[in-house]
Amino acid sequence: MPAKFYLLSAPAHQALPRRHIRIGDAKRLDLGSAATSNERSIFQFIHPEGVKTCQLVVGMTQLAPGSVWNTMPCHVHDRRMEAYLYFDLDDSARVLHLMGEPSETRHIVMAREEAVLSPPWSIHSGCGTANYAFIWAMAGDNIDYTTIRCGDGADGDAAMSVPSRFSLAGRRVVVTGANTGIGQGIAVSIARAGGTVIGVGRSAMDETEKKVTDAGGTFIPAHADLADREATRSLIDGLWNAHGPLQGLVNNAGIIRRADAVDFTEADWDDVIDVNLRSLFFLSQAFGRRIIAEESRGKIVNIASLLSFQGGIRVASYTASKHGALGITRLLACEWAAKGINVNAVAPGYVVTNNTEALRADEKRSASILERIPAGRWGTPDDIGDAAVFLLAPASDYMHGAVVPVDGGWLAR
Repeated sequence: MPAKFYLLSAPAHQALPRRHIRIGDAKRLDLGSAATSNERSIFQFIHPEGVKTCQLVVGMTQLAPGSVWNTMPCHVHDRRMEAYLYFDLDDSARVLHLMGEPSETRHIVMAREEAVLSPPWSIHSGCGTANYAFIWAMAGDNIDYTTIRCGDGADGDAAMSVPSRFSLAGRRVVVTGANTGIGQGIAVSIARAGGTVIGVGRSAMDETEKKVTDAGGTFIPAHADLADREATRSLIDGLWNAHGPLQGLVNNAGIIRRADAVDFTEADWDDVIDVNLRSLFFLSQAFGRRIIAEESRGKIVNIASLLSFQGGIRVASYTASKHGALGITRLLACEWAAKGINVNAVAPGYVVTNNTEALRADEKRSASILERIPAGRWGTPDDIGDAAVFLLAPASDYMHGAVVPVDGGWLAR
């Protein structure tokens, strides 16, 4: 069979090395399943996670026998067009290519070796009469996409809606301390937003994995003790190498020790500082190094506290660590904002977790806390998780060095 060429070009703002990319050089992703008729292999040839280019992105998708759907759920790209070239079809086979604005779609019937262009405002997806393959290519100034979900329109008819720039679809986010409490809430919120969660914890994370799966997400457990300096040092590189480029890091892991200041021990000081502050900085450092080396983009969310602003009582090392977490957040934002890394923080108020169990069990102390909270309730891990999603999503791209209090109004009093 004679060779056939598919020519693509896009403007370039810098010179990059020429490469001959064979199919074995492409990054391969196996997705979908036979049960949903979308079992497929994606080969990323020219792509930010493979061979770099200025604007052009090119790859190939092959559907397995018995699978007919591609790019479902469909999506749009905010600032770039995409071209599809369908092939590996019999003469009689066809692909129904879905396109148009999400609220009013139009479709094209495609035959073998026919191509279609989808503008930025158009969805793109397809369904064939049999399995097929296609080349996908795009040019533009972003690599993100927005998933289109079906919902009920105001008039009761089925309608398409775009969930704006709060989606984490296609992003892998590391969450430390993901086995319980706030970390678990953050993991579930990331899953709801479409992201993949890589949960780090020293104990079993089965409950978190189930909650993430129930929310429709993917959970990858990574067991590590962040008090172990060697384990902390190698964690990010190990996860990056095993699971592909990371787009987000949430430094949530934390412990607390309670004693009057005159009785506070060095061991209780060191234990808390090691987990709450030292691991936060060195995990961020490892993440930042990889993002900068890969010339990519990433987001770090540090979990601060009301005690990043206040003194508290009987928690000397915890208060010091949370003041430090806020300072490191601002320092890293100053150093890395121009290098494609957003570093921000969430400051939870009084949240129902294991760390606050003693406070909630003290009736007088719990009552005095509730009296000061304008919202009149303790926070939940989901409250913190949803704020973290905002700081991980494209909607917060211009935020650097910010701290978002999620405290029911505590600091406003």
